[in-house]
Amino acid sequence: MHLTAEQHADLARFPCALRDLVHAELAAGNAIEDIGHSFPAPPVGAYVLLVRALTTRPVASGQGLDFRARNSAITSGEFTDAGRHFFVLLPPVAAPALPSMDAIRRSHAPLDQPLGAEGATQRLPAQARLGPQPSQHPSALTCPDSVEAIQQAIVHALKREARFNRSDKEGSSTLMWRTGRFVRTDEGDYPSEASCSEEADLWPLLRSFCRLALWRAEQGQPLSELDTWRVIWRSMSPP
Repeated sequence: MHLTAEQHADLARFPCALRDLVHAELAAGNAIEDIGHSFPAPPVGAYVLLVRALTTRPVASGQGLDFRARNSAITSGEFTDAGRHFFVLLPPVAAPALPSMDAIRRSHAPLDQPLGAEGATQRLPAQARLGPQPSQHPSALTCPDSVEAIQQAIVHALKREARFNRSDKEGSSTLMWRTGRFVRTDEGDYPSEASCSEEADLWPLLRSFCRLALWRAEQGQPLSELDTWRVIWRSMSPP
């Protein structure tokens, strides 16, 4: 590395041991990042900052020099002599690479492996952790194409734990099959319960329960009997 006359003059003020260290590094291919002074005033605090890490001697005290490790954005360590007026600074250690979030995510992903395999006790397969998973969401119930078929399908669904639910600011209502009867339960400001065991008594109970949904579906035009039961069918929560 070529030094300017000013740099030569600054370097000439350094003690012999420090000056020899700098010249040895320059001969080995290193370079000088900066020559300057720090607190309190020249020549006390004069320094040479090298571009690359030291290669010509161990990074440790010895041979008339004292080494102290530093951990800053300016230097990773410094060489000085007994007078501690002049310093040769080593470049800072490069910051470690940021962790890869993709790699971390993959490392925590479940492993598709038998429970007896290595590492299975730490990370179980998704099926073992969550249980059997459906291949797709269950399809919605298909509405029959006649009033009688819709009514029988509703009865069949209620007996398989389907139900009708409704809620508003006054409370909530539920219509379901319970202990051999069709039961409507109202909770909230006006709690009540009504039940029936015959299908013929269920139909007006359903019309009353779904009156708001029927009113919205009418939109000023009366609904046919088939369309009325289609609306009631769509209001049911499947089992």
